[in-house]
Amino acid sequence: MEYTQKQPTIVLDNGDNYMWPYPEELQFKLYNLAIKKVKDLKVVFNLGNNDFGYREADQKKLLQYRKSLNKDGVQVISTNTFLRNTNMHPEGVKPYTIIESANDNLLYLGFAPEVTQNKELFIKPALQTIEEISPDLRNIIKENNVKGIVILLHDGMKLAQKIQEKIQKLGMDLKFIIGGHIHEAPQAPNIIFPKPFAMGANIFDLNIDRNGSAKILNNQNISSSDFRLADIYQNIINPIEEREGFQREILPNIRFDLPFSRETPKTAQTAMGTVYANGIKNITGSDIGLVRKGWIWRGLNHQETPLKKIELLFSLKRPEPKIKTVELTTSELKNIIEEKMHNNDYIHELSSNVNLIIDTNTEKAKQIYLNNSKLLDANGNPISDNQKISCAIDYFSISKKNFDAKESKYSMYDGFLHEINKINNDKNIKELIPNKFKVV
Repeated sequence: MEYTQKQPTIVLDNGDNYMWPYPEELQFKLYNLAIKKVKDLKVVFNLGNNDFGYREADQKKLLQYRKSLNKDGVQVISTNTFLRNTNMHPEGVKPYTIIESANDNLLYLGFAPEVTQNKELFIKPALQTIEEISPDLRNIIKENNVKGIVILLHDGMKLAQKIQEKIQKLGMDLKFIIGGHIHEAPQAPNIIFPKPFAMGANIFDLNIDRNGSAKILNNQNISSSDFRLADIYQNIINPIEEREGFQREILPNIRFDLPFSRETPKTAQTAMGTVYANGIKNITGSDIGLVRKGWIWRGLNHQETPLKKIELLFSLKRPEPKIKTVELTTSELKNIIEEKMHNNDYIHELSSNVNLIIDTNTEKAKQIYLNNSKLLDANGNPISDNQKISCAIDYFSISKKNFDAKESKYSMYDGFLHEINKINNDKNIKELIPNKFKVV
């Protein structure tokens, strides 16, 4: 907004503004100021999966924030999110919005991923929703002189392309899709994924002629380091960053890259995940380490270091809780590993002393190796359940399980930094995690 100084300006926000590690209300304060400051500013806010609230107190608080956004003129949308008991959209959330101007009224739809821990809500698949509401969309387009559709998708590139195909088959004019959620920035014709983790934004001109033909012009992927925040915003942010030490340099220059991607088979292990799992294992003195892949936001590149605390926090999701340690039988370990696949999720990232053979057809572990020793027999059953394996793990992975877990004095963050520094200072760096990362 401050960067372009062009009028009129439309901001398309694709959600997950639960704002960790900043206070949740910060985003809404900044929008309130921006709307007052920038003339003719329009904001369309699509809900992400983190905008629904995980606990009841969160849900109530976020409802108040949605009402506050509505009051400020922000259009909060989620086309495929409904209340279970009424089949209506949640309070403060619209199924769509239309932004009007002289020649280019556009219809904005927003889609959330099909995941929420808010039991009051259900989220329909995006493609199903589009099919079901297509007659209503045609009426809306006709009655409001709409020249085309814009979609805010809090999901990945594959779904974006399927939506593109679906709307074209239905004979409607899709101008472009703004993507998000996947923590990466792939690009395709008329599909834009801005940089994740507040690392940047796409700024472009949308030109629509009198015939309704649309062109995206001057599309720039701007790094957040190139933005200059106006003092009115910076004065709100500075005290928070100073209190939390966000601008303090915490990770030195490293001599290696740690790749990480969710665009891999769900059984795959990554360098970033292996180091993280090794870190919580080694700092607690456990036999093994397990980290949910969802608790890693991105990999590390040596060219990006050194990193400030805020930059590292945007690599490791929720690293401040203490590491949990728990004693597992082989059966319990096997169940934890397989459970993720049964839920159509990625398996845990494992410490480097654990190796797996997975049957992807049955989604079962055929063999688990611990320090090169087999834990399962030829039928995939535990050779012995008498042995206890000490496991360092993130709290979320065992939050709903009846384990007698102990809380370590170390945080997930401590474990990761401990391992990074150990690797960085080791002369035999190439031997530490073979074939997992590139040494530079």
